[in-house]
Amino acid sequence: MNVPHTRLALSVRQPWADQILTGAKTEEYRTVPVKLRGRIYIYASLGYQEPEAESMPRGVVIGEVTIHGCREDRNFGYAWLLKDPVRWDTPRAPAQRANPLFSRPWGETPDAGADAAADATRLHGNGDGTGTPPSPPVITPERREWEDSDAVCRVRQYFATHGAVERRLAIAALARELGYHRAGSTISAQIDNTLRTAIRRGVLQQIDGVLMLNGRGLDALDRGHLKTQFCASIGRRWVEREETTRTFARWMGFRRVGAAIDESCRSLIRGLLREGSLEADGSRVRRA
Repeated sequence: MNVPHTRLALSVRQPWADQILTGAKTEEYRTVPVKLRGRIYIYASLGYQEPEAESMPRGVVIGEVTIHGCREDRNFGYAWLLKDPVRWDTPRAPAQRANPLFSRPWGETPDAGADAAADATRLHGNGDGTGTPPSPPVITPERREWEDSDAVCRVRQYFATHGAVERRLAIAALARELGYHRAGSTISAQIDNTLRTAIRRGVLQQIDGVLMLNGRGLDALDRGHLKTQFCASIGRRWVEREETTRTFARWMGFRRVGAAIDESCRSLIRGLLREGSLEADGSRVRRA
């Protein structure tokens, strides 16, 4: 196999960055197509979508993969096709600020000697899905990337006001609400990630490319799904019961905790404790 390396890094949030490099995720969904073909680095963004990803490597390049194609996807826009992942034994911090889409983590001309030494591992791996990264100069400047813990709340509010909206129009409208005159590829990808998160959590549903709220309250959702999302929202750390209610409410896109949400959460906690999915320590609970 002789696949050219692009020297580009694709920014992917955890846990999806890790899933790409284990081979569990072979398609990366974006709102824009990609013509690029070849090896790319996978940069694990500082941001993450699921509580369990908090302990995963972030803000570093963690491996590489080959982009070998792209196809349209009726739900998410485009699917970038990935293969031959190699997870590095030791993640490396980029020498330059990472962009939300593609960036060059070590500049235009990475260390040639390191490249030559790492070619076999870079292209073929070690046979067990792991590899050793190249050794460019390491600089670790402080950096921040676009983060909005209120993103799902924004999405719920928008669809509560506007009803059913075509996906691409919703992305453009949400971009304008964030203060952007147009939805470029970077901001579109970020908003689309949030929309996919909202669909996965049950906040939104999608029918033939049109997005809409999946009910205005928690009572519209299946109780088993709510239990799963409640556990995901608090992770494995100990949390005060009152705090779990606020955390779960925002997880599901509610800025405020009303009586209905409070009672739903109390009922979920009782049920999860009975079935052993949660464990308690006085006033605190965590996922078992």
